[in-house]
Amino acid sequence: MRENSIQSQRMQGQELLHALPLFLALFALTLSVGQPSVSLLPGAAGSSDIAYYSLPLFAVLYILAFVMLLTRPAASWRVLTNHWSYLAFITYIILSSLWSAYPIDVLKKSTHYIGILLICAAAIVALARKEKSMLRIFVAYTSIAIIICIATVLISPSRGIDEALSRRWRGLTHHPNVLGSIAMIAVWANVNYLFYTTRFKEQIWSVIVIGLAGLCLYGSNSITSTVLSVLLVVVVPMMMWVGKRSIARTILIVGAIAMSTLLVLAMSTDQSLHSVDVADEFFAVTGRDKNFTGRTGLWEMAWSAFKQKPLLGWSFDDLMSFLPIRNLRVSQFHNGYLDLLVRGGIIGWVFMGYLIIRKYVLLARLARINWRLFITLASLSTTILAFNITEATLVRGQHLVWLLFIFVLFSLNHVNLGSSGSDESIEDEHVNAR
Repeated sequence: MRENSIQSQRMQGQELLHALPLFLALFALTLSVGQPSVSLLPGAAGSSDIAYYSLPLFAVLYILAFVMLLTRPAASWRVLTNHWSYLAFITYIILSSLWSAYPIDVLKKSTHYIGILLICAAAIVALARKEKSMLRIFVAYTSIAIIICIATVLISPSRGIDEALSRRWRGLTHHPNVLGSIAMIAVWANVNYLFYTTRFKEQIWSVIVIGLAGLCLYGSNSITSTVLSVLLVVVVPMMMWVGKRSIARTILIVGAIAMSTLLVLAMSTDQSLHSVDVADEFFAVTGRDKNFTGRTGLWEMAWSAFKQKPLLGWSFDDLMSFLPIRNLRVSQFHNGYLDLLVRGGIIGWVFMGYLIIRKYVLLARLARINWRLFITLASLSTTILAFNITEATLVRGQHLVWLLFIFVLFSLNHVNLGSSGSDESIEDEHVNAR
């Protein structure tokens, strides 16, 4: 009997080589050897600011991924052509150089959208029907990255702790929020991996990494990543244990949690609240204010910028066309949806909206045949979308969270939706046994 419980699947040498560009890219997108520049501006922690010395590394990774795809042309073609809408979106990004004040920069940045796609496609070809191996890659990456960042804080505090931002930990990254995002992905990967492995040592290690991730979340004081990590720890096990036979009940529970979260968010952004309300107490505890550390001012500015060029936006040049007009030193508006409206206009938002809708349509199909993989990918997808309420990572060519968005999007189309009933029952037994 063919097993779909993922435990017997192993990656061969060639498949490991296909996934190598993805594994290395995860480190290149987050860890930074150089000393980061100090800035108090919230937007200056630009999510796509990659050091110039790492550009040759990315070039090598892109070329390696392209070569890997050429070795398996049929499978690669299926992956790359499953989403014509995204390829059209990349074309639109490139065309935005026509109305940018920095057209060459747009063209340069566009290479990263193509390169990241090649890296994800090569990994998807190698990881097809190897879900446990997929999670192992992210478990390994986050384990190594978190240990390196904690070691940096302990051994070299001047590098690992940002004195300009209330002594928040940044480890070997360029900003505390990046460390927070690594920890958030670590929680996602390891919480889900607990339901894929039966090896006690691996389970213990995942629990340890979740604990270390919690330490990094506390040290980095990244509120968005912390809140989402707590939700992952609560919601993922609940949905895994409930199982697909209780989809309606699960949706109601998750919907209630989502509505509660939205209610808290609405309360916290209500400008008419008095200084002694519940929202003030919440932000006092978290060390923030109702302006989200200056974010609401950036959001108002983003909406004003969008209204100036609503259809096409200011182009995908990381706001370089807009920022000199306002004499600002920020590279994002700390809200992925507003940020995309400014850069891509309504047309860019239509592209993005279609990709999001299509992703959840594919997730709904996946839920009917592989509940565990559905929870794994749906939890990551929803975390990414929620993350963009206060951070701007949508359509950011060189950002960890955007790479994960593309990886999930193209993985969903490559999932075999024709699994047999016997495969499905095996997977159910493994989930329900926990």
